[in-house]
Amino acid sequence: PGPVVCTASKPGPVVYPASEPGAEAVPDRAFDRARLTPDQAIDIFKMKRTKTARTASLLATKYGVTPKAIRDIWRRKSWSQETRPHWNK
Repeated sequence: PGPVVCTASKPGPVVYPASEPGAEAVPDRAFDRARLTPDQAIDIFKMKRTKTARTASLLATKYGVTPKAIRDIWRRKSWSQETRPHWNK
């Protein structure tokens, strides 16, 4: 059979059935992403002032997110409501 698309109404592991007999099922990692708290987002935003070429990568490792997620916070593309009071500080 063709590919199977699974959706979940609750966060949790979603498993796609094996595509071939004898193959293992493949878990969907979409729900395994790290979640930041507002305080973490604010801390990350504040780190922009002292950033170096590797800061996004180091913070991403520390918080379990991608470097792009860190840069999105710095560019006010995510967590803007929470970080707004710190924009001019």
